[in-house]
Amino acid sequence: MTQEEIDYLRALKEKARKSESTRFGSSGNVVASLAVNKSGRSKGLPEYYLPSESELNKYLDLWDKLGDYVAHEKALSMIFREDSTFRQNTDLRHIIIKCSALNDFYATNIYRIAPVAGKIYNIPDFDERLAKGDDM
Repeated sequence: MTQEEIDYLRALKEKARKSESTRFGSSGNVVASLAVNKSGRSKGLPEYYLPSESELNKYLDLWDKLGDYVAHEKALSMIFREDSTFRQNTDLRHIIIKCSALNDFYATNIYRIAPVAGKIYNIPDFDERLAKGDDM
């Protein structure tokens, strides 16, 4: 699970906890209403997936116990989302750092990061396409 998915589940849990009236969106379920991002694209959960609060708590608790994975995801979130220095993919050095972090944390066994980063760097309008959800 990515940090974004974990954050989404935590937001879902908090929204459900605040009030019973917030449990239901336009589709009749807060999960279904939160499972779609601003552009209308699915966030990875099928529309029919409606976890109970106990199921939600079970998986969030499991995630919180994963120690290293939680720390890795927070670090990746920092360089991919939070730190404005790395947000854009217009500097090859920044792309190399991102690729290196992903390679290390997910053990992808890419032995030569620079060529991979170079391919990303040379994709026209990469950031715009990424923002639109283009899977390239």
